[in-house]
Amino acid sequence: MKLAFASILTAIAVSAPITAQNSLLFIMDADEQTLDGASGLLSAGKLKEEEVGIVLPIPGFANSAQTYIGLATQWAWRGDDDDDGRLVDSSQDAPGGETDAIMVKRFINAATGQIDPRQVCLSKEDDYTATARTWADGDVYYHPVQGVVALFISETDIDSACGITNGSDVRAICQDTNGDLYLSFADSETVNGTSVSDGGIVRIPVSGLTYDPITGDVTAVTPGTAEVIADESDMIAFTNASMVADYNGGTSTSLFDVSALDLDPNGGTWTSPVNGGTYPNLLFGWQGSGNEGAILSTAAGGSIATINGAAMGSTFQTTGTQIGLLPDATGLGGIHGLAVVDAQIEHLPLENYPINLVTTVSTMFTRQELTNATPNGQVLFLLSIGPPAIGGVLTSFPLPAPFTGELFEPATAIGIAVSTANSLGYASNSFLFPESVRGTGINVCWQAADVTRLQFSLPAPIQFL
Repeated sequence: MKLAFASILTAIAVSAPITAQNSLLFIMDADEQTLDGASGLLSAGKLKEEEVGIVLPIPGFANSAQTYIGLATQWAWRGDDDDDGRLVDSSQDAPGGETDAIMVKRFINAATGQIDPRQVCLSKEDDYTATARTWADGDVYYHPVQGVVALFISETDIDSACGITNGSDVRAICQDTNGDLYLSFADSETVNGTSVSDGGIVRIPVSGLTYDPITGDVTAVTPGTAEVIADESDMIAFTNASMVADYNGGTSTSLFDVSALDLDPNGGTWTSPVNGGTYPNLLFGWQGSGNEGAILSTAAGGSIATINGAAMGSTFQTTGTQIGLLPDATGLGGIHGLAVVDAQIEHLPLENYPINLVTTVSTMFTRQELTNATPNGQVLFLLSIGPPAIGGVLTSFPLPAPFTGELFEPATAIGIAVSTANSLGYASNSFLFPESVRGTGINVCWQAADVTRLQFSLPAPIQFL
């Protein structure tokens, strides 16, 4: 189920003495269904493995997850960076393939309040090479404006701080409010002479990092400053101490690959079993079966994390409902990226159903599916024609107050339909493209506008081959 936001805050207030409410941004390592199924909308009701999801945990309620950044939006932000004349290259994958990690900045230019989805940083599983840019699987980047990929920190700088010479692959990363970075690698590495497996945690202290005073991006590192603060055996010990149970009630963990890290919003510290240092409590998750989307904490020697007073796992049976997802007969996969942010109420993601890339044999039917609109409010759906040129990027226009959001391809945007959102804030528009556009190579961009909030949604392009 999904509750109206005012009811959510009331439920939290009466259930636990919480001083601040947080939403969770996360990625799963497989496609999963949301609890409310987006009221039957098939794309909005599925959190695909490379999409960023969001949920507001509530004590005593199973609140549904939603999409926060969809696949189509990621293509819209990037543009045709491989010069193949396509704005969208896949309906199933995000640009650059699978996403390993997500994070938000917490030091300079920190992501607080109602954040812009563009502030979410990503790291990919594999290296990527295109005409316009290349990046490594250890790079952590974000999309500040159209067609631009900005590095928060590069694999080169991470490797320099860690003394790694063969190239690392970041699997999880977060930043604390003092500027320290915490990360885990996809493979075993030797960090400045200390071995660490893919289940361990490495810290790069702020004393070894130089930050841009405006953007908060890392501009330089001091070589050899990183340190191992937990190995895989330590993280397994934390997990077993928590007594978290999987879908079948099992509680023993012997194989571990950290795939999500962030600060525990409840505060506190833990002591490293490796060097005896004291560090802020961290949330962590791991990928693969037996996780069920559980989120744990280093607090109390290893415990099930609580967000807004809601447990992010169970000692009896963890099903995935704690993060708003619907388990199948065997449960869920694991968290594949995590960021704790202030409670988000203004996100407005838009997705296409059934596909973002129309081939010579694809259906010409499309449905635009909007999430988090004003319940029972009016929604306007807009269609625009994108850039035809090789290397093209969708243009966007930041809207003046009282409007919020961006208008994409404003020169060609036309209103197509007015719809009414249901009581859960889901709205849709069905549209059948004419056969004449099949095979033309054009791209179009859909948007929606919440008439009550005067807010424009994230973009959802479609590419015709």
